[in-house]
Amino acid sequence: MGNFYSERLMVALVTNSTQRTIGFELPVVQWEANGVVITALANLWGGTNGLCSVGTKQVMPLPFEIPTDSTKFRISFEYWREAGPLQRLLSPISRKLFPRDITPPLPQRLFRQGWMDGRLHFNYEGDWKTNRW
Repeated sequence: MGNFYSERLMVALVTNSTQRTIGFELPVVQWEANGVVITALANLWGGTNGLCSVGTKQVMPLPFEIPTDSTKFRISFEYWREAGPLQRLLSPISRKLFPRDITPPLPQRLFRQGWMDGRLHFNYEGDWKTNRW
């Protein structure tokens, strides 16, 4: 099975460089071992929970571990911020008109653009980094 546990704990520091509060969710770590990419949920934001929010210019730590025999890794996560007043006002109507279980592309696009829950949704996918120090 190999050496699964890392000899060191790594921490990604995620900075909110926007002028608004943003929320983080679904942190994922990927690593490559023997030519296969493995995806798993990362540890919890700040070591406390899977969802959090930070104000402008604040930093949130994301601790994670990867196997020592992996060659490279990357992290990714979802994040969101409040949408404009029109999206927040109309989102309850949009949820009724376009349930998320119908034709995936349209509800998913409406969700990402803030029409379903009043929040703009984004995805960060980091670059692959070497695991050789």
